[in-house]
Amino acid sequence: MNYSIQRLLESTNSYEFAQDRLRILIISSAEWTTETIHTLHALRFAEVGEWSPPLPTQISGEVMSILTRSRPR
Repeated sequence: MNYSIQRLLESTNSYEFAQDRLRILIISSAEWTTETIHTLHALRFAEVGEWSPPLPTQISGEVMSILTRSRPR
């Protein structure tokens, strides 16, 4: 696993975090990941700035971006 992805997942891996958070992943080419984030923004699903910066995966040319949401109370 890419170090930056591992570090991000470890930082959000506590029991308390899992109970109150939702993580949504987009994994694809950089172009399609960005396009999907902008499409979801146009659909009012999430602001572009709420997504993590694109993180490289172990597959050449592939990136992932993570959206983390808190559970509404």
